[in-house]
Amino acid sequence: MAHQVATRYNGGGVALVEAGTGTGKSMAYLLPAALWALENEERTVISTNTINLQEQLVEKDLPLLERALGRELRWALVKGRGNYLSIRRARLAAATAHSLFEDDRSAEIQGLLEWTETTADGSLADLSTPPSPEVWEEVRSDPDICLRARCPHFQSCFFQRARRRAASAEILVVNHHLLFADLAVRRVTDNYTQSAVLPPYRHLILDEGHNVEEVATDHLGVQVTRRGLYRLLARMEHRGKGVLADLREQLARDPERGLAQEHLSRLDRRVRGGLERSREALEPFLAPLDRVVERGEGDALRLGGEEGMEPREEVDVREGMGAFLFQFRRLAREVGELRGRLAEDEAWVELLEGRLLDLRSIQGRLDAAALGVQRVLDPGEEESRLVRWLERKGKVRRGVKNLALAAAPIQVGPILRDDLFGRLNTVVVTSATLTTRAGFEYLRSRLGLEREVLEAEGGDRKWWRRWFLPPSTSRPRVSWPYLRTCGKPEALERVSRRTRPGWSGRWPPSPAVASLSSLRPTGPSDRSGSFSGRGRRLSPVPSSCRGRCPGLGSWLGSRRPAGGSSWARPPSGRGWTFPGTPSGP
Repeated sequence: MAHQVATRYNGGGVALVEAGTGTGKSMAYLLPAALWALENEERTVISTNTINLQEQLVEKDLPLLERALGRELRWALVKGRGNYLSIRRARLAAATAHSLFEDDRSAEIQGLLEWTETTADGSLADLSTPPSPEVWEEVRSDPDICLRARCPHFQSCFFQRARRRAASAEILVVNHHLLFADLAVRRVTDNYTQSAVLPPYRHLILDEGHNVEEVATDHLGVQVTRRGLYRLLARMEHRGKGVLADLREQLARDPERGLAQEHLSRLDRRVRGGLERSREALEPFLAPLDRVVERGEGDALRLGGEEGMEPREEVDVREGMGAFLFQFRRLAREVGELRGRLAEDEAWVELLEGRLLDLRSIQGRLDAAALGVQRVLDPGEEESRLVRWLERKGKVRRGVKNLALAAAPIQVGPILRDDLFGRLNTVVVTSATLTTRAGFEYLRSRLGLEREVLEAEGGDRKWWRRWFLPPSTSRPRVSWPYLRTCGKPEALERVSRRTRPGWSGRWPPSPAVASLSSLRPTGPSDRSGSFSGRGRRLSPVPSSCRGRCPGLGSWLGSRRPAGGSSWARPPSGRGWTFPGTPSGP
């Protein structure tokens, strides 16, 4: 497997690798990724589906690999921005808690501020007791409410510190949700070379790859829920508390300052009035949809298609949707207009900087909610490309369940092929469960890697490759190409001893053990050749590969060359390449 991963780093492309649990998959892809990063200074993103595997990689495998290689390796565990506390927002929430929350949350926020003095991480994972959802909503880091370099806490900001660590790391460990959130942002902004949610990268390893399609579908689709809509409006103002209430209180303290009277008038008549009208439009819109779901079987109902239905064809749904869209979009415009007028008032712009960011965030979420609802119920030209459904889920609250309106691409494969796989140099998809009886064919069809599609787009470029390791394989056979770790065979033994439970610490006696040392280069190593793994002499590196693969040949060995010949160097070129692939274990 390590040989296959290295081949993809050398030549580029996509590898699909299945290997059973406990066979050392993580070390098989970490070794090539680490050495490629050390030699080429190119970042690799490793994405997993579970926190357990992320912790294993960061706390166990990568430190072990660094010790085995004897070289400093920089890595970082990257979390979503919403996992970090914003110092500025926490202090703002503490100062305005009386007008933000219905219940007194002062003690909880003060506890979070004290925690910021002792935590090194600043994320939810470092809290012994998670805060209440309404408090965390007001103190978490949010891209729409960030001052960036203008923030007085920019240098000490937990998220910015994590981002700086990630920017300097050679290996990033993330989860699938964060990876596809990054892809979604890049698709919207058409940015595939600069930082988005993640720093730029050219190499990707998808561990627990059987979850890729599901997570990608979630992030490339849309979902709007009843509770999410009510929560958005409540954050603006509910029972005299919220962002608008705090904004009004600050303006009312000094009504003679700047255009305070004009701002108060617009806030009361147009924004707060629009908020009430939007709140009144919610249930007349959602209640008919509840009745539509009730007429089906179960708590979920597919929309459209041959057997699905279209709720918008019913009069009460159509009228409710029209009123909802009109009021939400109108409210978004009023919020944006108020924000613009406050930003132009020099007497208030600095004092209300934090609240102006809140208004911008609220405006964006109102527009996104309206767009999401329309995409689910009236998708227009997108209809044939989407699967859409209504679903009631969760516990009953105030007599109703949480209603979700959702849509997702029918096929994410073309998106993944064009916007992810096709834009990277190396992709490795691995898991213990990737194949069916037909091999990798089903997975390839779901990920957009169908053979006929690739041939139609230029089949001469072998940018995909598949490789299967039987789950019963417990150790490499002696005839299988084995690893050389930077001229240090003892490093491989240290890694293998730790990654193979129950292993005695010594390889079975065989000629392969002796040849591990004898395959070291005999002359000065400039890492400028390629060894085929089939007993052939080294050949010049093709110009298309020069500079792309230094370091890999020094740790990927093969059978000893016929006649005991040693490693040699080609007359030109740099970097090791591996023509062909091993025939199998």
